[in-house]
Order: sequence, then C-alpha cells, then structure tokens
Amino acid sequence: MNTAHVHGRLARWMSSLGRFAKDDGIITELDLAIYLLLLLVQELHDEPGDLAELGVFRGGPFAMLTSMQRPEERAFAIDIFDLNVGPDGQANGIWNSPEHFLATVRRISNQEPTCELVRANTTLPEHAAAVCRQVGSRCRFFHVDGGHNLANIRADLRIAAACTANHPTPIVVVDDTFSVQYPEVTDGLIEFLRLQNELVPFLISPVKTFLCRRNEVDRIAKYPLFFLKDGIYRDPASGNPFVRHLTGSPCFTLRPEATATLQNLSLDVFARLAATPYNLPRSPESRR
Repeated sequence: MNTAHVHGRLARWMSSLGRFAKDDGIITELDLAIYLLLLLVQELHDEPGDLAELGVFRGGPFAMLTSMQRPEERAFAIDIFDLNVGPDGQANGIWNSPEHFLATVRRISNQEPTCELVRANTTLPEHAAAVCRQVGSRCRFFHVDGGHNLANIRADLRIAAACTANHPTPIVVVDDTFSVQYPEVTDGLIEFLRLQNELVPFLISPVKTFLCRRNEVDRIAKYPLFFLKDGIYRDPASGNPFVRHLTGSPCFTLRPEATATLQNLSLDVFARLAATPYNLPRSPESRR
C-alpha cells in the first residue's frame, strides 16, 4: 500500500467532484460516497484491476469512477450510444453521443479521457460476446446501468459476471434495484442471484445493490458498516444494525435519508478495520 498514491487519487476525486454538475449523470451523493469508499478499500488492499460502466449516459458517474483509476488499469465505457438520434443527427430527447460523453468526462476529470469506448447492444449475443472479448475478465469495479427491461438486465449481468470472473475481489454495482419505476431490474437481479452462487449482495442503498464474491462478504461489509454507520437501518432498542437477507445472502441496507458524508475517513482507520476480523451475522434459515 502506497499511502502517497492513495492521497493523490483521493485529491483527484475531490477535485473532480467539484466539477460534477447535477445534469452530468443520475446518481445520488450517497452512492458517489459509497463508490469512493469501495474504490478506496480496493486501493488500500492493493487489488488492481480494470474499471467498467455499462450504460454511461452523459458520463458523470463514469468520470468519477475513473478519477480513482491507477496507471496500470484500463477503463471501459460500454453503451449503445447515440440513443434516440434523429435523421438530422441531433439527439431527440436523450443525448448520449460519444462526443457529449467524452466532453463530460474531459471537463470533470480535467484531462483527456483515456477510456475505451465499447459500442454495443448487449441484448444481441454477438455484441455481448464482443464486449467480453474487448473488456476481458479482470474488472475490479463494474457498474451495471444499461437498459432497464428484463432482456437488458439479464444480458448485462451476464456480461458483468464474465468481465469480473478472473479478478479475486470485484465489486459489481446494479442500478435502480427495488425501484417501483423499474421492477424488471429487480426481477432480473434476483433471477441472476439464484442462478449463480459466486456474486452476492452485501449492501443495498435506496437506488443501487452492491455485490461482491461470496467469500469476501465479511471482509467488505465492515467498511460501509463503520463509515456509513448512521445511515444503516438499526434496531431502535439495541442500536445493532439490521442484517437483511436477499436470496439467502446477508447484507446491510441504507436509509433513504442517509448522509453522504463518510465519517472518520482516514487511512489509519482503514488500516485498523482491515486488521479487525468481522463476521456478518447470518440467519440459519436463510442459508442456501
């Protein structure tokens, strides 16, 4: 662990955040804080790997993700691009052209983008296979935010699993889960979790579900438990965090009004947590 490098990337994150505008992408301050927390966990455990977002839209969240990119890592922006472009070549309603996306990343990151653009309709098997070939299988952080119908979420989660298959400790983030507006996302996520036994949930925010490897849940979950402790649902009498279960896997859930502030964020605290054993409580009847 090189703390000077960690401090440098943390400074880049804060600088990029200052240039992030509300219209740059649909993401909450809370989820941006969780991004930072989990990327730092990977950084401090020295777990290099590639970064990817499937469904980049205007590029703001992707720019924040790549502000924590290390020199040896690649970043992939996967999208159908040019969604709803009319005959005149102008966007009609939704603007996610590659040019607009790259301009947003350039402004927020304050440097020329070095990411690889991957244009694909992931519901087409030949496109999905091409994505997996180009991205590879060693992504450490993969954000799924593509089409929100069942066919899309099924395809995109299969791609996420393939693109993280050879990284030992990946994080996969699934957007708009448990939303009344997009029930098929939740349907597809639960189907995915039941069909495989490798990636499991450890944290659910009001908008996103965060997955890691089954054997990494105890190691990863203690970080949001500590740094986001005021936002986690707790028993009002005992103060203990509620441990929920999704398809048999234990996870924490965050209140909608949870603060986006990461409390006590310091490298010393990270080091102490890393050295402290933790076992996320499990309900016997929920085990597979």
